Amino acid sequence: MICEIQGPVLAGALLMVTNSTHAIAVEEATFSAPEIKRGIWPFMVMAGLFRVMPKRQGLDFIMRGNKISSHDAERFGLVNKVVHKEKLSEEVNKIAAELSKLAPGEK
Repeated sequence: MICEIQGPVLAGALLMVTNSTHAIAVEEATFSAPEIKRGIWPFMVMAGLFRVMPKRQGLDFIMRGNKISSHDAERFGLVNKVVHKEKLSEEVNKIAAELSKLAPGEK
């Protein structure tokens, strides 16, 4: 699954990003796990984050509940690439086309 991230990603939506094989975000996108600010520990999000982010960054991210930028998300491994919004669909389509050529039986 390829995530085409056009804007803010909060709470449970982070699971879509962490469970995707590729995540491409626009520069304006932000990511947050605000559950902690409401007294809820984000167990599901935490499990997904630890598959893609270093544990220390992941814990800090969910324990503070603050937003991170798309560039920080890329640095932490949450997204594969950050692009200008005009290039988002083009980049996602490029990856999809590349992956589709790897289908079984394709020569």
